[in-house]
Amino acid sequence: MSNEEVDKNPERKKRERFNVLEKCNILHELEKSGAAVISKKYSIPRRTLRRWVAQKKKLIEQDRTYKLTSKDKRVNGAVMYDLEEALYIWFDRNVKAGAFLPSPLITAKARELHSEFGMMKNFVASERWFYRWKKKYNIQQYIRCIETMLADVPSANTFKIDFQNIMDKEELLPCQIFDADETDLNFKQMPKRTLVEESSSAPSGFKVNKDRVTIMLCSNADGSLKMPLIIIGKSAESGAINKQIKSNNLPVYYASQKRAWMNAEIFTKWFKDDFVKRVKQFLTEKELPVKAKLLLDNASCHLLTNELIDGDIRVMYLPANITSTVQPMNQGIIETFKKYYRSLFLIAILYAQKNGIDIVSFLKSVDIEIVIDWVSHAWNNVKDDTIFKCWKQILPDRFYTINRNSISISNEAITDEQILRTVRQINDYALADNEAIQKWITHDSRSHDVSIPTNAELVNMMSVDNDAEEPNVIVELNENVHPNDAVAAANTLLSFFEKNPALPESIIWSIKEARLAAMKIYISK
Repeated sequence: MSNEEVDKNPERKKRERFNVLEKCNILHELEKSGAAVISKKYSIPRRTLRRWVAQKKKLIEQDRTYKLTSKDKRVNGAVMYDLEEALYIWFDRNVKAGAFLPSPLITAKARELHSEFGMMKNFVASERWFYRWKKKYNIQQYIRCIETMLADVPSANTFKIDFQNIMDKEELLPCQIFDADETDLNFKQMPKRTLVEESSSAPSGFKVNKDRVTIMLCSNADGSLKMPLIIIGKSAESGAINKQIKSNNLPVYYASQKRAWMNAEIFTKWFKDDFVKRVKQFLTEKELPVKAKLLLDNASCHLLTNELIDGDIRVMYLPANITSTVQPMNQGIIETFKKYYRSLFLIAILYAQKNGIDIVSFLKSVDIEIVIDWVSHAWNNVKDDTIFKCWKQILPDRFYTINRNSISISNEAITDEQILRTVRQINDYALADNEAIQKWITHDSRSHDVSIPTNAELVNMMSVDNDAEEPNVIVELNENVHPNDAVAAANTLLSFFEKNPALPESIIWSIKEARLAAMKIYISK
């Protein structure tokens, strides 16, 4: 937005940042006055007030821990929370890149960030603070695990031999071996037209920096059990999606975290409540022993060794130095999933464009419910053969000699060329090049990006205003066009059976496929 545009909107005020003490005082005042009064008095959205009420206990605890002084108003719980989060991101990225960080280096980085955040004196990264930080992010157990791993780091070939020996000794089949890994998804991000394009990939008038979720994919080696995706958003959702979460009617496992990142709490809960339950049911139905291995990288959110065990269902950690070359999710599964998601995203844009809706208006209408539908559809489209192929680096060769020699990821229904052709149909994207589109497809993946953020970048990550929210736009379509009638009819059916579950999942997916086909027909005309 230009300066002239800002001047024309004097009523738009910069959102004020409240420290912990101020939040606590406002909450105390809220108990005496109504939400409408407080919202107007302090220019705070009611949505934000509801979030503060939900976090009241935590805010009070922060207020006790980080006392304000008259000399330094910014030394408060909210800013310290950001500092600790930023330090954790820096730490996690370094370890993902294969570095081992001694304690003095971590505390020195904390002091650097303290200064970078514009905070004043009175912070020395004391032993007591460092102990609390390590405990908060499970860093203590993490360091112990890393030290154990570094004691004897195997090569890729050595690991493959060791892994195959474990499979033979425990008599495990490919359907009893699982892999899980996370990836970022900027779900509204548009591609750049070329790699040298200097302007942002966001359409004019629209910001995408906060429209991000973390997605974790998990499947067994032969693709016979693909776990529902874990979707981690920035805040607890409300409305229709909240009702679906409570009724277990979502096609994904949804969780929330302030920065939309995976943490130990979310991962452990998923492992105990979802993964173990589904694996036990799956193996029992196949009349197989209830034992399985879950392969994980060494991200700190995964390293809860004592808790990630249920009978003979256990985790197994990949050595840090070979994760990028042998972990199945990194060998093409996540990339294929991303291609399907981007394809669905582009088709929806073209469909809106055909109905006279500009990209900015369309993107504002995209909410988490739509994204959940798209990612579920994309994951459903990833073929079993693709998953099985991506395990070839570590599975015994004998599993690939039984009618599997012709397996090829290139046989996937979606290709880079198809995505490029779709992109070029969008207004102003006729000259988009293949390299830029390829980067757009894969660049969110953490598996491919372990770059270490600078101090300034870390501060910028923390500065994203989680309360800011683009208004949803009601998209009105032309009801006179036959394909639109089909899309509307499919939406009506899906809405009805969402509230009245009576159809098997396979039929629900058929309705979604029919809706997608109608959109493609309309786009092609």
